[in-house]
Amino acid sequence: MATRGSKMTQYLPGDFSFLRDESSRRYANDTYQAVTKAEAWDLMKEDPGDGGFMFSADKRYKVIQDTMELGGEHSGSSYGWSMRQVQYIAQHGWNAYVALFEH
Repeated sequence: MATRGSKMTQYLPGDFSFLRDESSRRYANDTYQAVTKAEAWDLMKEDPGDGGFMFSADKRYKVIQDTMELGGEHSGSSYGWSMRQVQYIAQHGWNAYVALFEH
């Protein structure tokens, strides 16, 4: 749920309602929640290395994937995309992420 700020709408962390596409909202939310449950926010600040998130040999990413409720619905593309969204949030903060989508 959004709350009003001084100049722009402020979205609470984890509220992806500003994303226009329903699938994008679902996948971003699922990944955000999985990273939170797995207590992996510090991990998400790191570069996953060669192969990106999809083909990383680091088993800590598997823990996140296993925590996702929509894990079986993800394609390689949606998994990689949603992990990069959450990585940006981990590295730059929620407000910086939301600002990317303001027009």
